[in-house]
Amino acid sequence: MMFLLNLVSRSCLGDICDLHQQPQLLLDRTTGFKVGSSAHDGLYMLSHLIRELILPPGSLILLLVIAAGLLNRRPDWSRRIVLFVIATLYLLSIPLTSKRLTSSLQSVPALEMGTLVEFKPDLIVVPGAGVRYDAPEFGGLTVPASGSTQRLYYAAYLARKSKLPILVSGGYGDKPTQSEAHAMATTLRDWGFQEIIEESASKNTMENAVFSFDLVHSEGYKKILLVTSANHAERAEWAFRKAGFQVLSAPTGFRSDGPWEKGILNLVPTHGHFNESAAALRAHLSGLWYKLRY
Repeated sequence: MMFLLNLVSRSCLGDICDLHQQPQLLLDRTTGFKVGSSAHDGLYMLSHLIRELILPPGSLILLLVIAAGLLNRRPDWSRRIVLFVIATLYLLSIPLTSKRLTSSLQSVPALEMGTLVEFKPDLIVVPGAGVRYDAPEFGGLTVPASGSTQRLYYAAYLARKSKLPILVSGGYGDKPTQSEAHAMATTLRDWGFQEIIEESASKNTMENAVFSFDLVHSEGYKKILLVTSANHAERAEWAFRKAGFQVLSAPTGFRSDGPWEKGILNLVPTHGHFNESAAALRAHLSGLWYKLRY
């Protein structure tokens, strides 16, 4: 295990239980820092910054800055860098590229109900995919972002069919007013679900997996139905197996071609396809980093 959960508190009301981690008592063994400490948060922000500088658009902007610096001393190299940036920007912005990058991530097939019945999971687990802070239409509350909501919607569908409890996993993001897990749990309760477990300390997929396992394995939860985005399913399944769970993946949000992604239109650049390509590259980089680190 890469991380240690030192304390778990449990509170029950009737037959409904909520498990809550105490983030200040968690130790990240890879760094020696306590989760929630300023040192741990600083390291997390530094790794996030490095990742954004490696990936587009950060890397492309950095190359343009280098090209500007070389303009007078090495104009030939400056022109080459600018042409490379333009070509890369175009390729990442067309459907032909974004579709291939995204499809290469979606290797885990959709769940079949027969497989669910055979596997007999104990628990549905939903890692977070971001929140929206101070949402004005919800009175300034923190609410799940679109990626998290998509996962929750599918988890709710599966929970109604299977009658399983749901664990939501996700810690504090940009500000510590509310965890991803609490925002997701609140949404599920609004939808009528009550048997919910919150893991509210994790900040990445590996922590989602390890902290969730440490939180519930003593309660007898070993076999999980892992609900996450299709782009994220392979890496998430790997992480949760590494943590100690038996995993059946239930990916959602598979890519489908839009009405304007046909023929010559596959070569027309759009900002949406650039965002899709950038997200796919981020997922590929994260998967590689996980295999190297863990």
